[in-house]
Amino acid sequence: MGIYRAPSFLQGQAVLLNLPFRMHFLIFLLQLNDVLGSSDLLDIDVVFGDSGESLRASGFLLSLLSKVWHKELCGGFREATERRLVLEDVLPSSFKKLMDLACCHSRSGVMASGLREVV
Repeated sequence: MGIYRAPSFLQGQAVLLNLPFRMHFLIFLLQLNDVLGSSDLLDIDVVFGDSGESLRASGFLLSLLSKVWHKELCGGFREATERRLVLEDVLPSSFKKLMDLACCHSRSGVMASGLREVV
């Protein structure tokens, strides 16, 4: 088993949880990050409006992030069968930052500033 490090966005932060729970929670976040970062779970093509730019994303993660995306990807909609989600009014850079935040990555910079840009 590897050494677990707190994600960069949690380092130096006061987390108001008891120590055993904090450790289990951090381990869970790191394991979730590993799982969601796996290319095996990138099962949805996300297409950004007229630009035609696209990327692969985890349908599971998208379903967790939005009730609308959950209905589209897991319900009787075209997106569920085509495994393709078209986002008309979303910038690819904003979507990538949202995915980074959801996966506990800090590639997009500091978590708080990344969140402000997405919102």
